[in-house]
Amino acid sequence: MTQTAGLTGNRTGSWSQFLSDFRNVLNASRYTLRQSPAGRVVAQEVHQARGLTYRYAFLVCLSEGEFPQSTPVNILYDEGEREELHAAGLPVELGPRLDEPYLFYQAITRGTERLYLSYHYLDDEGRDLPPSPYLREITRLLKLDPPARVRLGSSTALHGVASGTEFCIAAAEALEENDRLGLRAHNALIALPAWHAVLKGRELEATRLSPGIFGPFDGVLGSLDILATLQTQYGETHLWSPSSLSEYGTCPFKFLAQRLLGLEEPKEPEVGLDALQLGSIYHTILERVYATLIDRDLAVGLDNLDEVPEIAREVGAQVLESAPPQEGFRPSALWELERGEILTKVERLLATEANYNDKDDSEFAPIMTEARFGYGGAEPLVVDVPAGKIAIAGRIDRVDRSPEGLRILDYKTGQAPAKQEIAEGRDLQLPLYVLAAREVVLPEEKVLETFYYSINAAKRSTILRSTRKGEPDAQWQEMLDRATNYVAAYVKGVRAGLFPVLGSGDCPTYCDFTDICRKMSVSEKKKLPSESGDA
Repeated sequence: MTQTAGLTGNRTGSWSQFLSDFRNVLNASRYTLRQSPAGRVVAQEVHQARGLTYRYAFLVCLSEGEFPQSTPVNILYDEGEREELHAAGLPVELGPRLDEPYLFYQAITRGTERLYLSYHYLDDEGRDLPPSPYLREITRLLKLDPPARVRLGSSTALHGVASGTEFCIAAAEALEENDRLGLRAHNALIALPAWHAVLKGRELEATRLSPGIFGPFDGVLGSLDILATLQTQYGETHLWSPSSLSEYGTCPFKFLAQRLLGLEEPKEPEVGLDALQLGSIYHTILERVYATLIDRDLAVGLDNLDEVPEIAREVGAQVLESAPPQEGFRPSALWELERGEILTKVERLLATEANYNDKDDSEFAPIMTEARFGYGGAEPLVVDVPAGKIAIAGRIDRVDRSPEGLRILDYKTGQAPAKQEIAEGRDLQLPLYVLAAREVVLPEEKVLETFYYSINAAKRSTILRSTRKGEPDAQWQEMLDRATNYVAAYVKGVRAGLFPVLGSGDCPTYCDFTDICRKMSVSEKKKLPSESGDA
């Protein structure tokens, strides 16, 4: 410390001052740590390896356009013409001179014992990518067999494996085919715990492919502890939502993965809106617009097309101003354009509704927005079935009233569910909203009709009506009874641990769980335990 003080011109100093100065010196210093490559794998650019030799050399990325690198083509002059113009004194920029053949020669002569050459045969878009012309020439000169392609997720023959994982997969497949090499590999691996895990996985896959009964590896849970937990968690006090019930009706396995296990696909943070945030913004704007119309006792019609859009623009501007912090997204450079597009679609929806109302000579006017049942202290919809009472909670986007009764509306930013999906129990939202409106929200009033409003398409779905030509429509009550039966069956299925991966039926165009449900590997002939004659 005394020597340090002398170097700095100070004869004495405190210990704390020394430590502070010492840390500052260290933080401001840079050191290059040189390590011997012995016993290590050296990864370097080709030009860095010139003059060096290694026992084993791996030359990768020998795909066309990578090595040799592709150079951009000048559409006006070729390279020879550019050299002539440059020699004549014209300010023409010459392309880079790449002595890549010599560089390739340097690369393939770095290995003293063995040389490995590889290339990727698919680009980032999954399209075929040919090998480098250098690799093709070596294959021709040495009269080598063309490389065998092994697709991701597929297996190769035992003699062609390149890793322990590939060896185990190939051995398991060879064993399945009673191949002699497979039996020899099995005998060699029998003492390894990892091999027993492979055999167990092979057995499970065979179970999935068999046409028997759904089991625990197909989404049907049988553990008594798990079943007891499900019956407690989803007992009579549980509040079900129409969306969760519809989700189970569409895909029981997705309900298991998303609702019970809480799985979700990792997503990279993105600038701008995602679909859920955009839908929330539309719903908030429409809720506040119609709440304003209710306060002012206004209906949407052709006679007030000046006033209603003005309200929409004013309310929309307020919602959009606070949307980024409210919805939790960072506006992109296109945010101003997106704001304009959102307001345009809202105004178009209002104009469409005005035309509908005029064409139908409608007397409906909005009376409620975001009508809650089961949430915030509101009474839930209770479906009483033989297995017990089922409580359902939700929010009805909008309730309109005419002198004859009510209509129930729900907004959709995407495509509205088809009438068939309602009939098949894959969408229970509208039937349950109708039941909630007439039994809980406004029990003294009659519901006349219900439909979805598509925001993007600015049109309504097929209208489901309680009457036809002035007479009660039997299909209306059948729809409500069928929805009640579906609710009872779905809740019973959840409580019984039935979450099978169904091999048939319509799947959505996109699903976060496609990679883990592996629907195509489930036998179409599989049955639930209750469907089996042996159950």
